[in-house]
Amino acid sequence: MFQQEQTLECLERRIEKLEDRIHGRKLNSNHSSEQSCIEALTKIQNQLQSAVTGKDKITDVFEKLSELEKFLDPGYADSLTLTEAAKLDIMLEEELVRHIIDNLQKVEDMKSVLDSEHIKATPGLTSKLANLSQVQDKQQVQEEALTEEVRNLLNTYNKIITTLTKYFVTADEKLTKLEIAAKPKKLLQ
Repeated sequence: MFQQEQTLECLERRIEKLEDRIHGRKLNSNHSSEQSCIEALTKIQNQLQSAVTGKDKITDVFEKLSELEKFLDPGYADSLTLTEAAKLDIMLEEELVRHIIDNLQKVEDMKSVLDSEHIKATPGLTSKLANLSQVQDKQQVQEEALTEEVRNLLNTYNKIITTLTKYFVTADEKLTKLEIAAKPKKLLQ
């Protein structure tokens, strides 16, 4: 029991020292620490109000303190984070983002080629390209006409060959018959 009393007395002394350090003076025994804190805070508030009176910018800052407290609140940062569905969408689109980054890196690597004199001279070559396109269109029409003509000639050739083949087969059969008829018949003895 004696030890408990000593421990309590020791704790009370330590608390008194802390109070002395916090308040900077010994508290009167008739005032509680709560009242002296309230009085000190009221005194500080009055001093701040008298210092701020007539200074609009400082008044505006004090009015925005509630917003600042809201932004400094750790819960506010959590409310700004993405939902689980949004995070999932981002993860699913990661491959697309990587592909886009790769393509952008390729474009960046090819920037010297894209800025070359050959590419810059392209607008001047537009008329030549238009002329070449017209020539190509004409040649394509001619090619289609020639292809149709060659197809017709091949069909005609095939018909002639077929007719000649039939004629030669018929002529060969007649010739064979004539040769057989012209051979001297052997006399049977």
